[in-house]
Amino acid sequence: MQKISDMTFSDYTKKNPHFQVLSIIISPETPMSALIAMEPDDLLEATPIPYKLMMTMFLKQVIDGAKQIEAKKNFLSPPSTTTLQFQQQITSVTAKGFSSSNKIAIDELAAAITNKEQDSSVQLILLDLSWNGLQDIDIQYVKKIFDHVKPKILDLSGNRFHGLQGKWSKAPSEENPLDKCIIEILNTAECVNISANPIASLDRDDFFANIEKNHPEFWKKLIWIPNPGWVTAGAWKCLVANEESQAIVKNTHDEYYSKPRRP
Repeated sequence: MQKISDMTFSDYTKKNPHFQVLSIIISPETPMSALIAMEPDDLLEATPIPYKLMMTMFLKQVIDGAKQIEAKKNFLSPPSTTTLQFQQQITSVTAKGFSSSNKIAIDELAAAITNKEQDSSVQLILLDLSWNGLQDIDIQYVKKIFDHVKPKILDLSGNRFHGLQGKWSKAPSEENPLDKCIIEILNTAECVNISANPIASLDRDDFFANIEKNHPEFWKKLIWIPNPGWVTAGAWKCLVANEESQAIVKNTHDEYYSKPRRP
């Protein structure tokens, strides 16, 4: 897929014809890289009043988005950084070419982050990859990022991780690629939030059975109930039969939801 920065304005408007009206202001042969480098206010000031709204949309969706992507690709945690927040800013590798222009694919983000040397003196508290529509195929890139930056907390809530292929094939949860990655992450993380994902549901009772049987210590780390009201209601207990484990699950979630959600 051709990068926006490698296109001309004409190339871009062929794929996004609603911006063609701006050709009266921007020459079709203008490189998009030159537009990205310009000050947005300069472009807006040169735009006749009838086209200012469309130009504002162009600047917001295209120019600002491209700058965000470039910033992520040049990522390097400064010494003061204790959080990396990419909520609703990235997309699954399956959505390449279909997602909005201001998002970066998870594999590209993983490559950008792992190509930078991590400052070992910095303890990353939170890696937030929530609400990005990530799917099972993306967990390998999540793992690469996690292994590189080593956060205490990994937030994967609100994605599309399910791991149902393993259940349908009758393979043990330990052999399911998604489950395996999450378990490996739980071995070193202090907390992993998988709430509001299909894996955190009755459809994946085998995942929870595996935790109870082989990794009961993970009940102190795993967040899978999406809000404190649901914790209190207790319907989740059908997935955790052991009463001692139920108490641990409740305490873990109560503590998680009692603290500020972002360090």
